[in-house]
Amino acid sequence: MSTYRGQVGCMQTPGLCIVWLCVTRPWAVFLSQQDMNDLFRPVEDEIIGLMARQVESARNGGRVIDRVVLVGGFGEFFHLHERVTAWCREHGIGPVVSPEHPETAIVRGAALRGLQGAILYERRSNRHYGFLVSMPSREGIDPSSAAVFDNLTGNKTCSGRMQWFISKGEDMYTNRHIDLVHTWSRRNSLTTQVSIFSCSLDTAPEHMEHPQVEKLGKILIDFTGMDESTLSRGVSRSTSSTLMVRYQLQVSLDQRTGDMDFQTLVDGDKVGKASMVFG
Repeated sequence: MSTYRGQVGCMQTPGLCIVWLCVTRPWAVFLSQQDMNDLFRPVEDEIIGLMARQVESARNGGRVIDRVVLVGGFGEFFHLHERVTAWCREHGIGPVVSPEHPETAIVRGAALRGLQGAILYERRSNRHYGFLVSMPSREGIDPSSAAVFDNLTGNKTCSGRMQWFISKGEDMYTNRHIDLVHTWSRRNSLTTQVSIFSCSLDTAPEHMEHPQVEKLGKILIDFTGMDESTLSRGVSRSTSSTLMVRYQLQVSLDQRTGDMDFQTLVDGDKVGKASMVFG
């Protein structure tokens, strides 16, 4: 590496990259190709690692990746192009292309979609989404810290089990209906909440305690105004009277905004209100 007085600018050739800057005193930095490779290799390694994970995930799902398009300003860097091409050749993928003016490809695509509207026919989830359920405790499998006793039956249950209603790789536009049950003591209001969790692992964990399970927020559900005569009644082990509702939580995805929408159904009819609060 050498420094010289010069102009402001940059020039890259297959064997030499010259960067010159103009500050208080004009000077230039001459970098060999090896210098440039050493500077950018960590970033290139991350890009290729991401490609490898995406290709493996696609192949595990029965899909085929037959080409790679490099976009963004770094996409025209010839050494990255060479490394990606070599990696793709080793894994039976090709060709590797970079469009004209790759540094503007993403913003041009966003502008086109804003003007012409979305053209997605399906949207695959890149995460698992689910909530906690209480299920019979399994000795030696479920953590003892999650063991609770059902107030109505007295049975030992595990409160930290996950039920995933959207699996990674599934079509997000398919509506889902989840059967749920909730009980209230007669002195409480007819409201409840369901915490929503996500996980980016390929195989979803069974328990909330897994370090890769993240809480997204909670669904606030309000059955206020519902005819209480339609609710089931019971008596808890503490002899207090209870109300119980069996309902379905409908989960759908807004195709325009990409937001999840939630509704509560009782016997197929929309009852109550449901809204998502993140955090």
